[in-house]
Amino acid sequence: MKHISHILFAVAATVYVIGGTLAGPIETKGGRFIVTDPVTGEVYSSHTLEQKAIETAAALSEELGGVKVEITREPVEVRYTGPAAVDPPPAHDVTPPPATQPSPSASWIDPPTTAEPGDTLAARVVGVPEGGDVVAQGWDATAETVVPLATLTGPPWEIELDLLPGRHEVQLWVRDAQTNRVSEVARHTLTLNGIRPPPPPAQDDPPLGDAGDRVIYVSSSGGHDEENTGLSPQLAFKTVARAMREVWDGNADTVLFKTGDTWRERVGDWRRSGRSADEPITLGYYGSGPRPIFDVDRPFIEKMNRGQGIIGNFRVVGLHVTNSDRDPNRPGFTVDDARVRCAGINWLAHFENITIEDCIFEYFSDGFVFTPIRRIDGQIDTNYRGNGLTLRRNIIRNNYATWIGNNSGKSQGVYIDVVWGFVAEENFFFRNGWHPDVQESVRNRFNHNIYMNTRTGPGVIRGNILASAGSHGAQMRGGGVFEDNVVIDSPLAAFVTASDSAMRRNAVLYSPVVTTDEMADGVGLQAFGLDNVDLSYNVIAQLADTDSRPRGRPLEANDNVRRGTMTANVVFNWPGTVRVDNDVQQNGNLFSPNANQLIDPTRDLAAYEEHLGGDRSRQDFFDRLHNRPMGVWYEDRTGTAASRWIREGYEPAPFD
Repeated sequence: MKHISHILFAVAATVYVIGGTLAGPIETKGGRFIVTDPVTGEVYSSHTLEQKAIETAAALSEELGGVKVEITREPVEVRYTGPAAVDPPPAHDVTPPPATQPSPSASWIDPPTTAEPGDTLAARVVGVPEGGDVVAQGWDATAETVVPLATLTGPPWEIELDLLPGRHEVQLWVRDAQTNRVSEVARHTLTLNGIRPPPPPAQDDPPLGDAGDRVIYVSSSGGHDEENTGLSPQLAFKTVARAMREVWDGNADTVLFKTGDTWRERVGDWRRSGRSADEPITLGYYGSGPRPIFDVDRPFIEKMNRGQGIIGNFRVVGLHVTNSDRDPNRPGFTVDDARVRCAGINWLAHFENITIEDCIFEYFSDGFVFTPIRRIDGQIDTNYRGNGLTLRRNIIRNNYATWIGNNSGKSQGVYIDVVWGFVAEENFFFRNGWHPDVQESVRNRFNHNIYMNTRTGPGVIRGNILASAGSHGAQMRGGGVFEDNVVIDSPLAAFVTASDSAMRRNAVLYSPVVTTDEMADGVGLQAFGLDNVDLSYNVIAQLADTDSRPRGRPLEANDNVRRGTMTANVVFNWPGTVRVDNDVQQNGNLFSPNANQLIDPTRDLAAYEEHLGGDRSRQDFFDRLHNRPMGVWYEDRTGTAASRWIREGYEPAPFD
């Protein structure tokens, strides 16, 4: 099912998701949004308005096809004047119900403030459309869960309070069977008397396990949820949801998905931690063949609950996660599909020790978002953060957004904030932040392959191929180590700032001309605003497609760099000024040498592919990385190996 939008709107005290497959009440608990489908009772999580970075009412109105939108407190509170939709009409269809249809409404009959479990709550309901019904559900404030109560097709409108003792909010919704539109008509808060029993070992939220670690098998093609145990390939479960019920918090359980199988299903809300960093919960694969495919239009894994404590000690290995609705090569694809935002992994809560390895993430608006941000009195709590995020040997490609002149078009391969201990090692980042085959998706200064925001700790980006970014190959706003990478065909290669940093042994090649307004290009490696930096043994070469504009800033260590070293760097065929503060010590650099002064200044990725035995083609080099089989590693196609070979060609030629 296509989605028009996944944007949150506040209607008085009620918040809705408009244009998704559901529209229901959202409870805000410590900054978390919990969305409930009033028909099925299924619980979802959603982004905050702030993350959506919606800045203008005009942009919202345009996205909703001209529906009137009023922003009352930017960007946190948005007031939407149209109806909610469980199953939305086609894009831009905002036809109101017929004028003759009375508006649904309801009132409670003598609602109590306290009651006994099993008591009934009665209401008067008017305006139920022909064939429609009334959906009742409760919000259990103790368990922070939604409990479906009843679906009523006619009076008397009485709801049995089949709820545990504790505080609850009962909600009534009227659904129109013709349009599938829903309207909330009443809510009431009450307390049910009694002693609440301890939670049972529920399958959806298992207790700490002491039965030993288990390996659970899942096959969409040959599994069975009811008849099988999941404990062998022959007895595999069928669905992701069934397998995840068997994963115990505190164990080092492993869930293996059959290679070659495909699921239109996601893991969803992640609730469990492994035993330790060395004994994590693992999502992986079994068998031989292509990676297991998960084709999803919402985050494959997400964590929105900031009140659950530290969650972590898990890893994801060898999976292919895609959002094919946003693939411009899909038959029937339109730009409306591209406008739907969805991250591959969206994590907003405290975490530790998460590893993603040998996976493919593609066609999302952001490949990964890790932003465990919590505010106290309006200030970000920097003690509430992520600790230990490792991305290793992944293929992160074609994650993009549409750009219509506002911040809704921001897009990254990886976006992190308030995360310490970030490591990106030997990954292939390709064309994140934009897509040349998608209308409205253009290169702009906000979109990057890797974006580490200002509240991150020092990170490590090592041995990667960073190709064709929307803007930067990598922004390291928390500083750290950027080494042994190849950055190619990106308008700006990388920068470090804020903390002591190093940029070593990188090869930066070809910066394309970009005509987008306010967009810089021809920028190599930069360091600024830090105490100490080591810029050594880098090659910045072959500025692409030069034109009449002044462009090119190949190497910079200025703007409040208080001390550092710049050693044995080479800048070749890259016009522009090398900018260095006086306190940075320089030694053995070659800036603008002649070609005959170097061993072989034609070396690039195309030449490296020929060196490895293929044709002299950059695209062939990329294709080998795109098509790398699961579990197979090409040591000679890492950023470390490619950078080393390329840089050797730019060493000073021996004297005759």
